[in-house]
Amino acid sequence: MTAVPITHTKDFLLSDFLPPTAIKCPSIAAEANAAWPESNAGDEVEGTCLPGYEGTIVRSCIGTTTSPGTWGSIDGSCESACTGRWAKLGSMH
Repeated sequence: MTAVPITHTKDFLLSDFLPPTAIKCPSIAAEANAAWPESNAGDEVEGTCLPGYEGTIVRSCIGTTTSPGTWGSIDGSCESACTGRWAKLGSMH
């Protein structure tokens, strides 16, 4: 048996042995009357309306090769709970 010479070598980097880093959108304490948790790129996230506000609000965490990810546009809203209650009372006449 004849030894076959190696004709190509690869330099290995530490990153070749580590799991890929998840692309994430950072948490936001208050934007559009809602709090947003840290989320992975590709996730659609429901925000948590701040105290005194109610509603449904969602957005996507976008990113493929950069870190941190970026938040997409907001769908829905968190409106003042008092305004919503007054509107409901006014419609009862």
